Amino acid sequence: MSRMKVFGAVLLLLMIWFSPVAGEELPVVSSTDLEKIVAAEQGKVVVLNFWASWCGPCKREIPELVEMRKEYPEDRVAIIGVSMDHDPAMMYEYLARQSVNYPLYLGTQEVGIDYAVAGIPKLFVFDKSGEAAFTFEGLIRSAMLHRIVDNLLDDE
Repeated sequence: MSRMKVFGAVLLLLMIWFSPVAGEELPVVSSTDLEKIVAAEQGKVVVLNFWASWCGPCKREIPELVEMRKEYPEDRVAIIGVSMDHDPAMMYEYLARQSVNYPLYLGTQEVGIDYAVAGIPKLFVFDKSGEAAFTFEGLIRSAMLHRIVDNLLDDE
């Protein structure tokens, strides 16, 4: 094996090791699992984001979701990310550079089909009763997402 390949492999391992999910793999979720995860957050507004490490708009949206997580109390708003990466190594490499402060999962092909993820990023916002209140495909403006979440929080 050439020195460059060894160096690349060691670098990738270090990036994975020191990533926000260091030493553990993201849980793989089926559609049923994802439904249970969202249902467990009933009583909160839930932002469900489908993304991938190779997606430019996703890379712009994730830091905004990280900031959003800091702005809203966890007992009122849940943010959940589902990577649709086909190559988990690329995802872990990306996560080594981008810290995320909300739960992340690795979606199966079934999840992509069941949630009609034809393009990414794709975002669902569920109201406090667990009903899908909003769906958006593509990069959503942060101000628009805040307005949607605020409106759903005000419906008390």
